[in-house]
Amino acid sequence: MQAIILANRSGHELAPLDQYYCPALLPVGNRALIEYTLDDLSNAGITQVKLVLGTQAGDIEALLGKGERWGLDIDYFLCKADEPASEVISRLQLTPEQPALLLRGDILRTPVIKAFIGFAKQFPKELVSAKIAGMPTGMIMLPGASANLDHLNWPLIAHPSATACKPQGVTLVLHGHQHHLDSLNDYLAANLNFASNRLARLKPLQRFQANENGGGCYLAQKVVFNGAANGQGMIGQCSQLDDNVRLDGDFVIGEHCLIDAGVQLSDSLVLPNTYVGRDLNLHRAIVCQRLLINLEHQGYISIEDESLIAPNRAAQHRQGSTFKANDINSTDINNRVRLSDRLLALALLLLTLPLQLAIGAYLAILSRRPLVSSQHLTNDRVLGFRLKRWQVTNPLLASLPGLTQVLRGKLALFGDSPDCNADCSPADNGNLHGLGATVGLWGPVQLLLPNDAPLEEKQLVALSFNAEPGKLKYLRLMASCFAQPARLSRARA
Repeated sequence: MQAIILANRSGHELAPLDQYYCPALLPVGNRALIEYTLDDLSNAGITQVKLVLGTQAGDIEALLGKGERWGLDIDYFLCKADEPASEVISRLQLTPEQPALLLRGDILRTPVIKAFIGFAKQFPKELVSAKIAGMPTGMIMLPGASANLDHLNWPLIAHPSATACKPQGVTLVLHGHQHHLDSLNDYLAANLNFASNRLARLKPLQRFQANENGGGCYLAQKVVFNGAANGQGMIGQCSQLDDNVRLDGDFVIGEHCLIDAGVQLSDSLVLPNTYVGRDLNLHRAIVCQRLLINLEHQGYISIEDESLIAPNRAAQHRQGSTFKANDINSTDINNRVRLSDRLLALALLLLTLPLQLAIGAYLAILSRRPLVSSQHLTNDRVLGFRLKRWQVTNPLLASLPGLTQVLRGKLALFGDSPDCNADCSPADNGNLHGLGATVGLWGPVQLLLPNDAPLEEKQLVALSFNAEPGKLKYLRLMASCFAQPARLSRARA
């Protein structure tokens, strides 16, 4: 049996969050909503999935891949946002008599798919639907429900085409919980219920850290917070909270967030990559980068003052923060590159221009391949640009085109390797090395090791180099590149 997942909602009912997320990608418990549906399908033994996407299709495909994490084989199909299910299904070229589960992937359900399939198989020629707490679950079975595909159109209603003369098949009452995420209030409730373990059989994957007062929170990897939680909630990976932050009631804090001193957070949700400034009091609020949504007053505002609320990449530029520059986490990719680095990069670029022209001419004569190779940096450390290299064996000469990225402020001149994920960095003096560590064009990993060196070797070399005192180590590092038996020649593919 295969499953067909409809994840083509536009999410306009969740404005203004629809500026950032389509419903299938909305974080619930610090995971995308669509992931819970895939968990349930995998648990039910389904392996073939057709995933129908509308808005943000590329982002969803980048997140899920081919479904390997769930043991699934996912095929993607594009459609218009909110396109009726009947029009979508008509284009999928399904085998008419082959059973298939058709369901919405933008609803949060506790695991129920296995029970629904087992029940529906007893009525192969009937419309079989299901409800949880009187609300439809957005699941039907083909081919029995082929004439009733309007049951999957958004918004879901119990029996959209029911008449007194036409009964609507069999309805299964399932035991569990669900959230349709059809309003901001329901979206907040889904997160808070998840964090406080009020959703049966949906458990956070992180470790729980309890407090003496009965509170506590689920902590993901690389969380920096030594304070106490008076309520219960979740904190996503690579987030940092000042020890004077007060957490009450239920709460969820997303990945790569910064919460400054004096903040009081209760029954609220902070979405990923968000900075919350000093002394703010948030109750029944959703914070998303520049957006502050107050559910007590049913209003929202876009904040322009970066000392209050801002995207995390701008947090290091604010004034009066208790966080130091090297505390900024790895999503702050556009960190301030020092003016001295940029000036030195400009001088080196001008000085090496004749040499680079000579390298280009040399490669053009000897090779029909591209003169430069490029690597698209799209990990947690550096995003959104390509780092070009001359195809020569000497690593220092090969990296000279990267001086332009130092001029642009994307990289420091010296620092950690930009092609090594933040999660790969070794621990440093008990702190999480990699949270805000300087990303540079030149460093021991970039200049001394090949790209395919084992991760452990990269960690060891970086740790040893960072432990050396003084600035002369960088000059010795550059000199060592020419001490190696490497000559100006074409790099091997």
